[in-house]
Amino acid sequence: MLLTIVFTCDLDSRRMSNDKVAQNNMVSPSSSISLMSSGDEEVARLRDQIRLLSTEMTTLRRDYNGLKERMEADKLSFSEHLFSLTLPTVTLADTPYLNEPVELNGVNVILYGAVITNSEGVQQLAFWCGMRSSSSFDATLISKCAIVGYSNAAYNTGPFTEIIRLKEESSVMSRRHIAGVWNNIKANLTNINVKFTIKLVRPFNPSTISFDDGDNYVTITLGDETLQVNTPYVSEWSNFLRAYFSSDMKERAAGVYPIEDCPITDFREMLDVIYPTSKPIDIWNVEKMLELADRFIMPMLTRKCEVFLNDGYKHNFTEIQLLIMADKYNLFLTRTNVLEKLISTTLLRSKIIKTEGYGTLSYEMKRAVDARYVELDVQEKP
Repeated sequence: MLLTIVFTCDLDSRRMSNDKVAQNNMVSPSSSISLMSSGDEEVARLRDQIRLLSTEMTTLRRDYNGLKERMEADKLSFSEHLFSLTLPTVTLADTPYLNEPVELNGVNVILYGAVITNSEGVQQLAFWCGMRSSSSFDATLISKCAIVGYSNAAYNTGPFTEIIRLKEESSVMSRRHIAGVWNNIKANLTNINVKFTIKLVRPFNPSTISFDDGDNYVTITLGDETLQVNTPYVSEWSNFLRAYFSSDMKERAAGVYPIEDCPITDFREMLDVIYPTSKPIDIWNVEKMLELADRFIMPMLTRKCEVFLNDGYKHNFTEIQLLIMADKYNLFLTRTNVLEKLISTTLLRSKIIKTEGYGTLSYEMKRAVDARYVELDVQEKP
């Protein structure tokens, strides 16, 4: 009996204790609904963020793969060929060409040679390339001529860099290499060997882009100012802006695309250069154009800058200044031109290695300089 009473009291006390706990932990129905609704809203918000990030990741992955493919294709567009001939085997005055056509990146290249008379009546030996292509894509040509055995030394011309405008099934001639006075060369004819080196870089994209003057414009903001740009045209120049304008980010819905840390004057200058107005590259804008071309992934703008930099008549940049720009913006043609025009170790030391700017060059660029130094050193040794 006592046991039963004690057990019953203990059970009652436990029940009362449980009731108190439940009472203390009790939440009003309105509070419960509020907590549930706020939790659902947070989950929905997170799901929207995940969906948006997934879309952005898909877009970025697709653009990355596209750029990777273009980079691989660009590597394949570079080719080099060395023509080597002995002058006694060639009748320059009557021979229309000096070799059978060589195909480089879809371009048939023929080496021509002739004895020409300059304006002063002096006969000179000249070489140049003739090119024919079945497709009208541009090509960048670097050509260099070396005559070994001329006056007991090597006579070098070039390298010359030029953009060749190729039209379908029509021949284009490159710049002439004037290889010296013909009478002096004839006196040493039996010992003379000619080496004519060409490097052809061919980006497989059209040389012109049609400008759409319809309603295909978007608004970009640069700081507090806005600017209208032609979407299809600018997208053909810039891989970055193409991806930006076609992404599913919130900017597309708003129709306004912000660009950070870019003064509107610089962006307008870039548009003046790439639009059909074709403002020329000059010493005042070339570095800024290289910077924007690198930032917005604009290979055609980079090439326009390189064409300017490789024409020594249009600027007064020093060799080290050109090499620093080539290093910073990965300008292969400029690097090649600068190093190959330095034809002695003395020039390489004075214009590159002993300058203050040499220390700022990357490890890869210094390796290229070292390789050129070794090449020249071997040539200079008896």
